[in-house]
Amino acid sequence: MGNCAECVSSKDSLVNLVAESRNFEYFLFTKSNCPESIKARTMLFTKGKMPKIMELHRADDKLKNALIQMTKKDKPPYIFYNREYLGGVEELESHLKKTT
Repeated sequence: MGNCAECVSSKDSLVNLVAESRNFEYFLFTKSNCPESIKARTMLFTKGKMPKIMELHRADDKLKNALIQMTKKDKPPYIFYNREYLGGVEELESHLKKTT
């Protein structure tokens, strides 16, 4: 969705990716065809937020497994706010109601 999306390659690590997101308030790991991911992106764009988005459709299994292990969640979106794991679309919706 737009020029903020890029694919994750096998050389990227979860720690490095999150650390590199320091210039972005929101950082999402998504899948382009996932309804929850689309909803999360839309919610942020509607609020004028420009998140860093990493598409997982071609990510290696190590990264996907690291996300699952870290978040205890088995499907995207994986949403980080100021480099801290926020949750999925429901947590984002609640967060946006409090902060905007």
